[in-house]
Amino acid sequence: MSFFDDIPAPPPPPQRHRVPSLDWVRPPSDELPVVLPVGRFLWRGGDTVVGVSHVEAYSTGCSIRIRWMLRRGSRTDGDWDTLLDRWMGQDRHSVEVLRFGVGLPDGQKVSTQNAPRSRSGSVTGPVLMAQAEAGASKSAVTGSVELWLYPLPSVGELLLVVEGALLGIPESTMALDAGEIRGAAQRSWAFWDSARQ
Repeated sequence: MSFFDDIPAPPPPPQRHRVPSLDWVRPPSDELPVVLPVGRFLWRGGDTVVGVSHVEAYSTGCSIRIRWMLRRGSRTDGDWDTLLDRWMGQDRHSVEVLRFGVGLPDGQKVSTQNAPRSRSGSVTGPVLMAQAEAGASKSAVTGSVELWLYPLPSVGELLLVVEGALLGIPESTMALDAGEIRGAAQRSWAFWDSARQ
């Protein structure tokens, strides 16, 4: 008998719990998207502008990149400070903040305000998530928003909608070509060949 014969076998490895897919939360981190330039204003009026710079097409969805600006214009110090205080005090579900929505080619509608709050489970979609950054100065408030639309929309017209009562932005729309986005998504690149398996 060998020394090793009577040593008990190690216990089996613990079962790994399957982590739910979070594709609906954000773009894939291991994929190079195809960029479709847009370069159009979604809203432009008075002292406020909202522009769509481009769309990034991924295998699982698309990211719509938005830049916006509110300039002080002729507002007094008091009016500007009041507006900034109201802006900074808003939560994402307030009707005064910038809110975005998408009308899908199949007639469904999604909004950043009805995005799931829990990121612990899987979601079939459609979902519109927003990651935003903003900054303020004595003369302007500027920001950018990444809208993540999951999953990829079907072919047809994709209607992008913005509204922002606090910034004086009425409901405004822009049509995008979902077929062009789907075609670009087929040309996205996984960083490694095994990433899509």
